Amino acid sequence: MCHISFMLTDANGDIAFLNGDAVPDTAGSFTIKICKQVTDLETGNATLTFCRPGKLRSSGFYTRHLTGNRDTFSSWVPYGGRAGEWVGVVSDGTETVQSEALLVAVDGEPT
Repeated sequence: MCHISFMLTDANGDIAFLNGDAVPDTAGSFTIKICKQVTDLETGNATLTFCRPGKLRSSGFYTRHLTGNRDTFSSWVPYGGRAGEWVGVVSDGTETVQSEALLVAVDGEPT
């Protein structure tokens, strides 16, 4: 099992919002997805794939669980399975903000 987590913060990264009550009312409604970022080696263009909503845990992290069988799914194999770059994507329906990439290695082998 692989757990990929992101923490929601203010725009400057100074204040962590550890639960829904801590998010300012001015933020309005928003969604958080956790996606694999795949970069085309020829063009350098990055695309997001395998996006799913992150679930807010009691730890304050938005987390996605990925089981080991993802490494052998025919649709995931061309993208390296669970290994690679993962990002958190926050959207309020008008604007979208993407986190810096989190590099995930499987069995200690970097990608």
